[in-house]
Parts: sequence; C-alpha cells; structure tokens
Amino acid sequence: MRQRLALAFLVSTTIIGAALWQRVSTTSYVKPALEITPKLDVYQGISDEDFVRDFTEPTKADSTVAEKPLTNTDIIGRQLVSDYIGLVVKGGAGTETINTLAEQYASIVPSLNKSAKLTYTDIRTAPTTEDNLKYYGNEIDRIYVSYSELINKAYSSSRTAYYSFAKDAVPAYLQIIEDIKMLSVPLPLASTHLELINLHLSNLSAAESIQKAEEDPLTAFAGFIAINDNSEKEIALLKEIEQTIQINAK
Repeated sequence: MRQRLALAFLVSTTIIGAALWQRVSTTSYVKPALEITPKLDVYQGISDEDFVRDFTEPTKADSTVAEKPLTNTDIIGRQLVSDYIGLVVKGGAGTETINTLAEQYASIVPSLNKSAKLTYTDIRTAPTTEDNLKYYGNEIDRIYVSYSELINKAYSSSRTAYYSFAKDAVPAYLQIIEDIKMLSVPLPLASTHLELINLHLSNLSAAESIQKAEEDPLTAFAGFIAINDNSEKEIALLKEIEQTIQINAK
C-alpha cells in the first residue's frame, strides 16, 4: 500500500513539474529597451509627515480584485516544499527522511476525492417480500445493462485519453445514481443499496476532478485512485446483493 501511494505521489509531482516546465519553456522573453528619462523630483510638494505616513499606514486592498482560490495541488505543493526546506535547514534531508516525507504526503492524496454522501433518510424502502426482492434484483440487472453500455462507450471512444473518458463517463454516473435512488429497496438490502449509490457518487466526483487535471493534478490523481479502488468494491457489492436476494427470497 505504501509503495502504491508513494508512486501516486511521484506521478503527481511529475505531472506538476511537467506542467510548470511547459509553461516556462513556451514563454518567449523580449529584451527590454532602455530609455533615459529626465530626473524628476517625485516628492516635490509632499511634506515629511505625509511621506512618513505613506510608508507607515496600511493601504486599503482593492476590493474589486478577486483572488483565485488555491487548489489542493497548490496547498499541498507549498506545504511539501516548506517541509522539505525545513529538513534541509535542520540538516536532516537524507534519503530516509525524504522517503518518509513522500509517504506522508502520498497518504493524503486518496482523501482529496471528496464526494456527496447519502444517508438512510435519502433512500426509499419497501417491505421484505419475495416479490419485492426479485423485483429489486431484476431492476438492478436492467440498470446495469444500460450503465455498462454507457461506460463501455466512454472507454471505446476515449481509448487511452483519460480526460475524454472522464468527460464521457459523467453522464453514465449521473444516470445510474438517479436510477438506483429511484428504486424502493427491501430492508435486508438497504445498507448495500446505500453503499452502491455512494460509490457512484464517489466515481462522479472523481471523473469531474480528472477533467480538471491541468488545474489540480493531485486531486485528479486522487480521482484515478478512487475509480480504480471502487471497481473492486462495486463487484463485491453486486455479489452481496445477489446473495442477500437468494437467502431472503425463499
């Protein structure tokens, strides 16, 4: 697990470095032209008191200028640099301490994929009868047939372009979330039903983050991790639904 997170951190920092290099390498610089101007007395007519006050009193910020909010990549990147400089200053920037620092920050990456979560009050329930259980199972099968077609289409159209896949997958996640939410679930399946919806909400958040990889590569990489991990969880949840129906529909 640590090796995978450390690799995630390494890839993310590589993405950041590549983006920065791309910006720097494509910037053209023009040698400024120097021009001699007459010496001006810019302080003419200003009293000593006003001169001192200009430096000592705080200036009012321009309220019309809105600062662009920092991304997770900005915040974590700055903190990482600060921590690394701290190690260097203290003379402790050895291989072991740097690896520890990398693992520490790599462990943060998966938590950056934040998504909405439903609770039991957000789902519809139905009495636990054989008919309701079988109906729920049939509806889940129908929903997943449609969902699989959309996801496969997103994969085939994007091939290895992850940004394109994320964009095409968003409608699929939105559709399956809405379809499962509209189902009335028998009580023995309520917990698994809720987990399945929240899993797709996590996938939706991840896909949206991947689309913004150029702005916030760390959060985008957290999205990759989430979708990869959720695929295994999804299979387990669907098997659990099938087993619960078989046990209770007798």
